[in-house]
Amino acid sequence: MSTYTRPGSLDDALVLLADDGAAPFGGGTDLAGQADRAIRTPTVLVDLRDSGLGAIEEADGGLRVGATVTLAEVAASPLVASYVAVALAASLAASPLLRNAGTVGGNLCQHTRCWYYRGEEWHCWLGGGETCYAQIGDHRRHNLEPGDCISAHPSDLAPALAACAATVLVRSRGGERELPLLELYRGPTEENRSLLTLAQGEVVAAVRANCDTFVTMPGLSSFHFWTEQPPLTGFNVTAWMILLDDPTQQVIADRLAAHSSACVVYHERQLRDWVGPNRIDDRPLVQYIRGAFHPVRTIGDYQLLVRNDR
Repeated sequence: MSTYTRPGSLDDALVLLADDGAAPFGGGTDLAGQADRAIRTPTVLVDLRDSGLGAIEEADGGLRVGATVTLAEVAASPLVASYVAVALAASLAASPLLRNAGTVGGNLCQHTRCWYYRGEEWHCWLGGGETCYAQIGDHRRHNLEPGDCISAHPSDLAPALAACAATVLVRSRGGERELPLLELYRGPTEENRSLLTLAQGEVVAAVRANCDTFVTMPGLSSFHFWTEQPPLTGFNVTAWMILLDDPTQQVIADRLAAHSSACVVYHERQLRDWVGPNRIDDRPLVQYIRGAFHPVRTIGDYQLLVRNDR
């Protein structure tokens, strides 16, 4: 049985989170399911909603979003509106109920939605077992990258924020560090099966995005591309956030990020290693997407959607 506490400051919360068994709590939309299915058994739930992490503000010429800001608040904020991909991703995540409760920190750090990992009857490799059951069973809505675990990365916000060159501010009792958002994620290994680079006691306190010139300059569009089966799960299977230069309709190489094609979020330059030999930035967007995702469309009843927002 877990105990619950709601500290009045981040410093007090970090002291509690330094103890083994303590878990940060925001909206609880992911943690509640993990605890219910005994994926995690925290001894102390540390609610961060009174810890001063609930603001969206302009800072240092960019945008700073606190970890306990809800997805609905991100989608509706006028400060986020110019970051088209971020606002769109937040507005399309899961369902209205989950967007009103789920937080930015929770969305970035949530566990995979793979049913073998979530199911009580399975003890999969990622959860400490010996077998990735998706590789020998139903692998629809899983990723395209081979490995010990083929679960799909679940965050809706991560590819959008990565496309906006975001960084995350990580806090712990011992101090703070700031790192590129993509360095928050890692591939699981035999020794460490976590998909996050956070240590015990560390939490994502805020996200910074600082590329408004890319998002608001004339002629630049933000595309959201995804394949999904919302009637079954309500969660995106594959999502891309792409910033395009309209006159050439070419992908801006360092501003493309994808998730759910693998366990982690990738930049375009990393995707080349396993998507194919063709140079992404030399091909029109639609031609590239059709080529890259042809394998996805052959392994399930997927719906292909492309959004263009100016």
